[in-house]
Amino acid sequence: MIIINTILNSAKIFGIFMIAQFIFGNINLYQAKYIQPTFKELAKYNFYFLIVYWIMNIVITMTFSYAINKYNLPVWVPNILYWGSAVIPLLILTYLWYGQLPTINQSIGMVFVMIGLVFVVWK
Repeated sequence: MIIINTILNSAKIFGIFMIAQFIFGNINLYQAKYIQPTFKELAKYNFYFLIVYWIMNIVITMTFSYAINKYNLPVWVPNILYWGSAVIPLLILTYLWYGQLPTINQSIGMVFVMIGLVFVVWK
């Protein structure tokens, strides 16, 4: 029963992180595609999204807090879920915005990065 609860709680946390990554990903990819890379244009664009960045930061930090304090998950679990939740939106949004998919070498690299994150945060 403990394992099932841990999996369900991890799935909730992963879903929240993924929503946040989709929002950040859309903001960043729109910026990369349409905003000129000058200080003035980037500062103006980021100023418009300041409240969104602030809200998403609260969502992410609250999710970490719930994962560690309420669900009693080890610290490495929300870390892995957070970084892992960036991969799926990155793949989907990059395809939608630019029509590109990673090559096999890039895919293997992403897998190695995820494995590396497990080793980095493992106690």
